[in-house]
Amino acid sequence: MIPKALSHSLRIAEEVKELLETEFINFPLKNANYIREIKEGKHNIEEVIDKVSDILSEVDILLLKSKLPEEADKEKIEKYLLEILYKEWEKEK
Repeated sequence: MIPKALSHSLRIAEEVKELLETEFINFPLKNANYIREIKEGKHNIEEVIDKVSDILSEVDILLLKSKLPEEADKEKIEKYLLEILYKEWEKEK
């Protein structure tokens, strides 16, 4: 259970860091194989915990400098998602 939770922690920490640095998250993740190996218990737990901690320290600094809004524009997101769904629905007609 611990390796799986750590893999999720690392993935989320890295996604947040990337979002704060680039205002974008790339998929698939560059280190997807490494995260999968952590989930499978192939890496030292203490080292992974240290890595997550280091990334979160970087995130704290990046948050202070971030130009991202405090909250998402939910109406804009909903409109965008509905447009995508409508376009896909139109293709299937």
